[in-house]
Amino acid sequence: MSSVSMCYEFGLESEYSLGSNAASSICEDDINPIQEVHIMNTIVSHPKNQAPFRLLTAAVTMLWFLWQSPAAASAQCTLPLADLDQNGVTNIVDVQCYILVALWSLGGTGGVPACATGYDSAADVNCDGSPDVVDVQIAIAFALGIGLSAEVDVNGNGCLDTCETAPGTPILLSEVLYDSIGTDVNTFVEIVGPPGADLTGYGVRGVNGNGGGVYNEIVLSGSIPSDGIYLIVHPDADPVMIALADLLDDNVDYQNGPDSIQLLDDEGVVVDAVGYGDFPSPLVFAGEGTPTLDPPAGSSLSRSLDLVDTDNNKADFFVVLSPTPGSLACVAVCTPGTKECVGEGIRSCELSSAGCPVWSEPQPCQGGTTCVLGVCVISCMDECLLNATKCEDNGVVTCIVGTSGCTEWSDAASCSVGFVCEQGQCVAPCTDECVLGATDCSNALFRTCELGAEGCTVWNEGVACPAPSGCVGGGCSVVISQNTQLCGIVDLRTVNGDFVVQGGAVVTCNSPDASLTVFAQSIFVDPGSVINLSGKGTTKTGIDFGICDDLNCNTGNGRTGASGGGNGTVGGKSANVSYKYKFSQFGSCDCGVCPGKNGGPVLNTSYDLEVSSGGRGGDGCFYYSEFQGCTDSASGGNGGGVVRLFGTQDVTILGAVLADGFSGEMGNLTAGSGGGAGGSILLAAPGVTVGGTLSASGGLGATANPFNVSCFTGQYNTNGGEGGQGRVKIVHGGNYVNNGLITGAVTNISYLPPLDIQSDTHPFAGGAYNNTFDSFHATWSKPYPGAAGYWWALSKSPTFQLTPAVGTYTTDPDVVIPGSAFNSAGTWYLYVVTVHSNAETSTIANKYSFYVNSSPPNLTSSTHPNQTAWYSEPQKTTVTMSWSTPSGVSPGQFAGYWYKLDHHFGTLPGTEDDGFTFSPNSQVVLTHDWKGIPIGPGTYHFHLAAEDLMGNLTPTAAQYQLQIGVEPSKMNLFGYVKNPTNMPVSEAIVEVHPYGKKTTTDVNGYFLFQDLYVGKYEVYVTHPNYAKLQKEIDLSPSIVPLTWMVSP
Repeated sequence: MSSVSMCYEFGLESEYSLGSNAASSICEDDINPIQEVHIMNTIVSHPKNQAPFRLLTAAVTMLWFLWQSPAAASAQCTLPLADLDQNGVTNIVDVQCYILVALWSLGGTGGVPACATGYDSAADVNCDGSPDVVDVQIAIAFALGIGLSAEVDVNGNGCLDTCETAPGTPILLSEVLYDSIGTDVNTFVEIVGPPGADLTGYGVRGVNGNGGGVYNEIVLSGSIPSDGIYLIVHPDADPVMIALADLLDDNVDYQNGPDSIQLLDDEGVVVDAVGYGDFPSPLVFAGEGTPTLDPPAGSSLSRSLDLVDTDNNKADFFVVLSPTPGSLACVAVCTPGTKECVGEGIRSCELSSAGCPVWSEPQPCQGGTTCVLGVCVISCMDECLLNATKCEDNGVVTCIVGTSGCTEWSDAASCSVGFVCEQGQCVAPCTDECVLGATDCSNALFRTCELGAEGCTVWNEGVACPAPSGCVGGGCSVVISQNTQLCGIVDLRTVNGDFVVQGGAVVTCNSPDASLTVFAQSIFVDPGSVINLSGKGTTKTGIDFGICDDLNCNTGNGRTGASGGGNGTVGGKSANVSYKYKFSQFGSCDCGVCPGKNGGPVLNTSYDLEVSSGGRGGDGCFYYSEFQGCTDSASGGNGGGVVRLFGTQDVTILGAVLADGFSGEMGNLTAGSGGGAGGSILLAAPGVTVGGTLSASGGLGATANPFNVSCFTGQYNTNGGEGGQGRVKIVHGGNYVNNGLITGAVTNISYLPPLDIQSDTHPFAGGAYNNTFDSFHATWSKPYPGAAGYWWALSKSPTFQLTPAVGTYTTDPDVVIPGSAFNSAGTWYLYVVTVHSNAETSTIANKYSFYVNSSPPNLTSSTHPNQTAWYSEPQKTTVTMSWSTPSGVSPGQFAGYWYKLDHHFGTLPGTEDDGFTFSPNSQVVLTHDWKGIPIGPGTYHFHLAAEDLMGNLTPTAAQYQLQIGVEPSKMNLFGYVKNPTNMPVSEAIVEVHPYGKKTTTDVNGYFLFQDLYVGKYEVYVTHPNYAKLQKEIDLSPSIVPLTWMVSP
C-alpha cells in the first residue's frame, strides 16, 4: 500500500504517490543537511539575496530526508545549464520542475512529470547517474544568475567537469586471471570504464600465439555498473566469484602464454589488449607494445590503481599474487619516497588512499630549475661528452658531471716530467713511423703498423711468413715459378698474401686422395702454368671385374670387366657379356649372359660447396684361369683429386687447373679394369676469370684381350667401364668472365654464398652439443658488395637443396634459432645462400653443421657388473664405475661429467649445487656416497650426466643400480592416504625409493606395493590438490599398515 506525500510548488499543491522505500526514508535521518549545504556551497557561489527562495530552499532541504537510492538516468551537459524546458533561460519554472523530477526519482510510480517529458535526460545536471537534490541546488543557483565555481568548472565553459570528462573515459581491460589453481574455472576478465557505458556489441577474444588465430570470443551485454567495473566470470567458478559477476561465460578460459586477450568495441575495433609470455619468432604477439609476464597459476595480470594505459603491456600490467576480481588491485608500481623526472617535471611515489604505492601527478620544477635524476636542479647545458679528455696547459682535463647535473671540464692534471699532452693523453714526445694498419716486408719478415706505448705508430717486430709463402710487397705471398709439390691447405688471409703460379710451373701433389686448398687475397695461374691433381683420387668406388656361371654350357666361368669410378656422374658400367659354346660333335648351345658391373655412385650434390676426389675404377684381371681364378689383377684408374681456390678479391685462371681421372690399367687383359672418375675444382671469389682450361674428365676403362677360343663362336667384350665425370663449381660476386674451356665435368656456376659462417653458441663446427641449449646463433660476413640478402634453412639432410620456397629470408647476416627447433638427435645443418642485388638467388649454398645429442653416457661397472645382483663380499663396498660417450659423440667433444651416488631412483642431472661431482675422466672409484657416508648394505644408484664444451648438460642422467650386502627378504607395503577431514584421497601417486616404484591410491585411498626388500625407504605422496608429502620408513615384518594425511 502506498502513502501520500505533499509536494509544494509556488501557488500549487500536488499529490505524488510514493513507494514504500520513499515512505520509509522519511523516518530515517540519513543525511546531515548542514553537510549537504556545505556541498552545495562548493558548487555555486553565495547569492547576495536569497529571500525570494527561502520557501523553495526549505522544500529542497526536505528532499534530503526523502533521498534514498537514485534511479539511473542519462547524463549530458546542456547550455545554459539547468534549462530543463530548453527555452534558452534557466528560471523559477525550471527549478520547480527539477524538484518534481527529483521527488519522482525517489520511487514515484507515475510517469515522468509532465514538465520534464522529453527532457528527462537533462534533469541530471551534474552527470552523476540520476536526478537528485544536488541538481535542484544547481538549478536554483543558475536561476539566480550565479555561475559554477572554478573547483568544478576548471575551463569556465559553464559545464561541470564531470559531464565533460566522463564520456571520454576509456573502456579498458583492468585485470585477467586465465590460469587458476587446479581446474581453470575460477577465471575472470575485469573491464573498467565510465559507469553506465553501454557494452552492447563489445567483445573479448583470445588470440593464439601459435599462428595468431582467434580461439574463443565472448560477446558482452548490458552496461558498466555504477562502480565502473564490469566482471566476466566462468559459470563454474566458486559462489563468491559468481556473486560478483556481471556476466557468466564458458569462454573465460584462456590459454597459458604466450597468448593475447583483446577487447573489441561495437564496431569490431580492438580498443585494448594484453599479451603475456615470450614471443620468439614465428609466434604472434597481439597485445600492445611489449608483452608482459606469464604469471604462475593462481596469479592474475592487473593494471595499477591509477589505470595507466601507455599502450605497452610490460609497463601497464603487473603480476598480482592475490587476484582482486570486482575491485581494482593494489599494484606497487613504485617504491614510496622515490622520485623521478617526467619531461621537465618531477613526480613522487606516494601511498594512495587505499594504501597502494602510486606515482603522483608530475609537478613542474620551479625557479628555472630542471629535473635531473629525480631532483630539480639549476638549469644548465652540457659542456662536453662525459669522460672525454683534452689538453690544457700541458695537462689533461676530463669531462665530468658537475654539481649542476651537467657535464663540465675538470681541473687540469699536469703531465709528468718528460711527457707532453697530445690528443687528451700524456705521452712521451715521438714521431709516427708508419700509417696505422699498413704492412710491409723487412728482412723477410711480415710487419704491421701498430700504435706504440708512447702514442705514435710503430712497426711491430714482424713474423715469419708461413711456409711455403714469402714476404713480397707487404704480404706473405706464394709465388711458384718452378715445378712444385704442394698439398693440403695454404691460408694467406691473415697475412695479406697472394698465390701465384707463373713461368710454366706445374703444381701437383703425390698424397693419396690428394687435395690442394688455397685461401688468399688474389689467386693467379698465368698462361702455360698448371695446377694438376689428375689421378690423385685413390678411394675405389668402381666394382671389380666379375665372374658368372655359363648357365647352359659347362665350360667353367664367364667374365665381365670392372666398372668405372663415380663423382659428378655415375661411373660407367662394364658391358654385359653373351656368347655361344660350339662343340662339333653336339652342335652349339647358348651359354647365357654375364651382366656387367654397375659404376661407382654420384658423390655430393650441385647444391652446396662440398666437393670430393673422383672414385677409383674397379680392378680388372690380366690372366684368368677357370681353375685358379685371377692370377694377376689389373688396377682400376685413379680418380682426379680436389682443387679448391678461395680468393677474398679474385681468382684468375689463364693457364690450366686439372683434376682428371686416369684410365684403367692396360695390358693383355682377360677382364678390363675401370676408369677413374674426374675429380673436383672449386673456384670462389667476388671476381672469377677463366681464360684457360678447367678439366675434370673421367678416365677410360681398360680394353680386354678378345677372348677367341676355337670352341667358341665369335668373340665377347670384357672391357672395363669408363670413369664418371668430375665436378666444377664456380661461385662469384657478379664479376664472372669465361673465355676459356671447362671440360669433362658437371659444372655449376652461381653467386658466392657466405664463406665464414660461425657460431658463438656452437663454436665448433662438426662438434657435439647436448640438446639443452636455449638457442643456436650463427653469423657471417657479407660475401661481396652486391649481396642484398640471404635465404637460410635448417635441415638434417647433408644433401638439402635450399630454395626460397623452403627458406627464411633475412637481410641481416645473423640468425637465431630456438633450441626447440632441434627436435631430434643427429647432425643438423644450417644452409645459407645469397640473394644478389638483381634479386637472383644463388643455387649453391654454404652450410654449417653440428651434432645434437640427447642421450646420456653409457655406464658399466667392473666391480658390480650385474645391476640386479647383490654383492656381499667385503671389498664390494668399493665401487668402480666407467663410462663412454653415446653414439655420435667423440670422447673429446665433452668437457667432462657430473656424477652422484645416492639412494634415489631417477635423479635429474645437476651440478655441484645439486650434490654432483665433476670429473674430466671416464672412470671413478667410490667408497662413499654423495653425502660422504661410507658405502654399506643397501641399494644405491649412480647417476651420470655429460657436459658439452659450452656447459650444456645432457637432458637426462644415465643411471646404474648397485645392490650391496646380503639380499634381504621381501614383503608387501600397505597403506592409506587421507585428507584433513579424514576422507580418503584417491588418485594420489605414491612413490618409493631407492627403487622408484610407483602406484596410485584407489577410490578408498588405499595403496599396495608387493615384493619390496626389507629395509629403509623414502616415500613420496603427490596429488594435484595437496602438498607433496615425504616420509622415511623402515620396512620390516613388524610394520603396521601406514596412514598418512596430506594437506592442501
